[in-house]
This record gives sequence, structure tokens and C-alpha cells, in this order.
Amino acid sequence: MRRDLILQYLYQKGKTLTSYELESEFAISNRTLRNELKELNVIGEKSGFVIQKKRGEGYLLHVENQEMVQSYLEEIKGALAPDLPRVRVINIIMLLLQTTEFQTIDMFADSLLISRSTVLSDMVDVERQVRLFDLKVEAKSRYGVRLLGDETNFRRAFSYFLSQKETGLLKKSNYLNFEKAFPFEEIRAVLSEEVQINHLKVSYFALENILVHIQILSFRVTQHNFILPNQEKKLDVSLIKPSYMNIAKRICEVLSELYHVVLPESEMIYLAAHISGKSSVDDIEEQEKNDLEQKLKNCFKKLDQTFLTQFTGDQQLLDMLLMHMYPLLRRIYFNLKLTNPLIDDVYSRYSDVFMIALKFSEMIKEIWGFELSSDEMGYITMHFAAHMEREKQKQLSSYKKILLSYGSGAGSADLLKMKLETLFQGATINVVLYSELQSGRLEEYDLLVSSHPIRFDNISIPYIQVPPILTETDIQRICRTLTRYPASRVKENAPTLLSLFHSEMFYIEDTREAFDYKAYIKEKAKRVVELGFATLDFPDLVAEREEKISTILQNGIAVPHALKMVAIQDSISVVIFKNPITYDGKVVQILFLINLRAGDLFLHKELSRLVLHLMEHPEAKQRILKSTNFNDFQYEVSKILFC
Repeated sequence: MRRDLILQYLYQKGKTLTSYELESEFAISNRTLRNELKELNVIGEKSGFVIQKKRGEGYLLHVENQEMVQSYLEEIKGALAPDLPRVRVINIIMLLLQTTEFQTIDMFADSLLISRSTVLSDMVDVERQVRLFDLKVEAKSRYGVRLLGDETNFRRAFSYFLSQKETGLLKKSNYLNFEKAFPFEEIRAVLSEEVQINHLKVSYFALENILVHIQILSFRVTQHNFILPNQEKKLDVSLIKPSYMNIAKRICEVLSELYHVVLPESEMIYLAAHISGKSSVDDIEEQEKNDLEQKLKNCFKKLDQTFLTQFTGDQQLLDMLLMHMYPLLRRIYFNLKLTNPLIDDVYSRYSDVFMIALKFSEMIKEIWGFELSSDEMGYITMHFAAHMEREKQKQLSSYKKILLSYGSGAGSADLLKMKLETLFQGATINVVLYSELQSGRLEEYDLLVSSHPIRFDNISIPYIQVPPILTETDIQRICRTLTRYPASRVKENAPTLLSLFHSEMFYIEDTREAFDYKAYIKEKAKRVVELGFATLDFPDLVAEREEKISTILQNGIAVPHALKMVAIQDSISVVIFKNPITYDGKVVQILFLINLRAGDLFLHKELSRLVLHLMEHPEAKQRILKSTNFNDFQYEVSKILFC
């Protein structure tokens, strides 16, 4: 039941959680949360725990008897039945994937502890999601429902939904028994050994993906579900190098002995295809390498034109993406999936770079005719993000000669100099008393840093003012100010994130009615156009972006934006929902509709910093949610941005 999920969540977190965090996680109202916590405290009287409410902080699980709590958690472990719509749908699909037999609606209702009508309602989403894997739901009167489709599609779906790792993921007894007996570490050892023998390069996440595929393969063959020989014709076997076949053959021999079953050659070929799509080799054929390299260079040029970036000159980025694209294209050819467990963190922390990865995925579709999944785009994003971090380091290292001006106190000036030396490693930092500072000397330097305001009217070099005693927050602010991307010297009138918020694009919603999220953000995008801040195609581009990947992040924050940067004037619309809305199982409390011009990735990065702060500091988010007008909102945001 949901209350047990809340208990488990509080236990796992081990810290005080605000009501907003709990409401967002379980998509429930404050009133429902209070009722669930009240019931839990009644249970806790006999189970060794109490949920304490800390004024102004939230709720904390206090364990009074560890043994009793562990016993209760073990007791409910097999009966956790999430009330979240998205999790219910995943669980229904998981139950269907674990058997070839018909399953009744009553069986789902009993397993999930929900009503028949809820199951029937969820089946609409079940059918929609399994269609994405080319599977279909077969319904038969008095028998129930089951899944139909090729074995390869069953395994793709199984791998995907198993990787979701939702709390309370339901597994049938036959799968649980198989899972307990599966020699995971032994198979890992064999796979790792074969990877080394055949001189392959496999990342940690890719290795885990291959192991999951082997586990699913093993379970399916124990249920007498094999990939049929004619299905191998869908693969271009010529793309599978002998090294991959060698590894697949060894693994299949181990599985045949373990489960006393003879695996057909088609199983070995599909396993080899998985390994091929999730590992790299050094010996890419010269013609193939040159062709891939040229196509990547062309993509870099187009990205640089669109985002004013500098990808074209980065040989390290080219080399890394070249090695990444080789297995990626095989995954695409073989219709394989590589899940990315870091996808949510990547999108939250690098939403600016994710926009570039989206554009890059469009180019891949134009060149090869295939569409990248969000997981694949997450990996691409990390490569582009690494480039940007290198560029920032280059920008900092470009300040070779720095002049530090101080007002009084040689001791504080010396301390200030030492702090700056940690940031500008290798730079020469000269120190001068403010009263001795002359404007004529400034041309000798790359940067002027002062602990007091500079009175010169025209300063010909970048200038930044700092407090007499630098904190780590000040160091981070200096770094952000001096490392704009795309690269640009510090400008006195450069736009700030705070200047992008406008009172005419600030909304407080108090709706309690059914809510069409996609229609709502498109309507708000139209308003941006009406105000003259964006081009006419902005609403459609926002809708198209949302269709590709949801822009709803963790902790109730959404950041919808256009597929392309088409702003006439940079702006960010803000919506505060007094009653959180739910879309696709995700809760939205604060919405930032982003409208930026090409080249303004720095501002997008600053917004990412703001969003991350709100996600990691619930008390700050709560203060913003309490805003009653635009001025309140601006004040709370300014405290975060200028801290």
C-alpha cells in the first residue's frame, strides 16, 4: 500500500523530508499525506517507529526498535503495491512479461491491491507502452490478457522495464526463484575475462547492460522461449566481428551447461549483436573511421553555427565521440537499447548541453535515418559537457597576468591573493594599493580584481569586484562570471538570469480541475509570442520538444523549452501551481518556460544552477511556492543567484 511505500521511502532517505518532497514523490495532496502518516504512526506503535513532525522542517522517521522495524519492512516487502499510476502500469507490464499465460483482471487487482476499474483504466496505458516495443495485448473473454510479439521484442521490453527499478516492482515467484539462483557474479567474471581476451573496451554501465541481457536471455530460455532461427535474418551479421561471436559462444556454452538446454545459433548471434552494440574496439577499419569522422566534423560545424560553440576545433571531443558512435550505430542497426541510470541527473545538471544533444540527434536521424532514445542522448550530452568544462578551464588559464587592487590591510590582500592563485593556477598576480592604482597601467594585464569599487570611467580590460575576504561561494561566482560559454570576455551590461523574468510572464495557478499539461505549456508559449519575445513557431517547437522527452524534472520542477533557440528577446515565463498538477505520473509545482537566443547557453546554464538549487534545497523551493506576487518571486530568486 502507499503508506508502506512512504515508510520505506522515509527509512531509505534517513533524514527530515518536507511535505512538499513527499507530496511530489507520491503525487498526492497534503491532506492525503497527513492521513497516510497518521495511519503509519498507529502501525508504528506496534512496529517500533514513529514519524515525527518537525516544525518548519518536515517529517523524520524515528526508529525506536531497529529489530521490529526491520521485521515490519520485511513483512511488507513482497506486498508493496504503489498507487502511482505510472508504477501501476509498469507493474502490470512486468507481470505480463514474466509469463506466456493469460492473466485475469482480478489477478492484477489482487496483486496491486486496487480495484478492477482501476486496472481496466490502466490497461489503456499498458497497451500504449507495449506498442513502443512492437508488442500487443491480446484479450480473450473468460481467460484474461497476455502479450504477443517476437521474442526479441519481449526481451527489449523486459530489459527496459526491469531497469526502471521502481519501488515495489512486482515479480512473480518463478522469476524471483530464478533471480535468486542466477550466478550473476560468475557470469560477470566470465564476461569480463572474455572482454579482456578479445581486446574490447566496455564501460561499467555497458557491461551491466550486457549482464542484464544475459540474465533475461537465461530466464526466457528456462521458460522455453527462444529466438527463432529465421529472426536472425533481421540482423546484418556481417557487422558482427569474430571477437563478439567468440564471447557470445563462450557465454552460451556456460548457460547451456547451467540450464541443461541447447541454445540455437540464433541466440548466440543476438547475444553477439548486444555485445557489439555495447563495446568499442581500437581497430576500426580505416574507410569506416574516415567516413564517420567526416560526418561528425560536419555535425560539429552545424552545431557551432547554431549555438556559437567551438566543437570543431576540439580533437579530444572528436576522438571520444568517434569511439562512442561506433557501438552506438550498431545498437541502432540491431535495434538494441543501452539504458542510462544517470539520465535524470544529466538532464537536470546539463539541460543547456542536452539541447545541443537534441540537435545532434536530429542530425543523426538525417544522416542515418535513426532516432536516438533519451538514454542515448544522455551519453552524448556527457561528451559535449566534458568539452564545455575543458573550454572553461581554457578561459580561466587565458588570464595570465592579473592585477589585484586592495583598499587597506596587507594581510587580507595576501590572503585574497592566495585564494585567487588556487583559481588562476600559473597566473602572475600583482598586488597594488587602491590609492596607487593608475588607469594607464591596466593595459599590461588580462584581468583586474578589486576589493573596492573602481572609479575609472573606461576600463579596457575585464574587471570583477570581490569582497575583502573570499568564501568558496565567491570563488564559484568568479568562476561562473569569467567562464561564459560560448567564450566571451566579461561585459558590464551582459544580461543576467534575473533580468529574464518579467511580471507579464509570471503566473500563479490555483486550479483543482483536470489539467492538460501539454496544451497549457503551448498556450503559455503563445503568450510569449504575443508579447513579442519569440518567433511565431515557438509554441510548436515547445510542443515538439515535449513530445521527444519530458521536461518535467525531479522534485516538482518543469523546464519546457523549444527544440530550437528562436528567441527575439531572451525571457523565462514562470508558473507557480498552488495545487500541484500531475502529468504522466510526475508532479509539477514550479514551471520555467525557457525562451533563449542562440549563443545564450550561459544563461541556460545559470537557470540549471537555479533549478538544481531548488531541487536540492526544499526550503528554498517552499519559499518560492509561497510567493504571492512577482516581487516576492524575484526577491527569493535573487537570494539564490547572488548568494
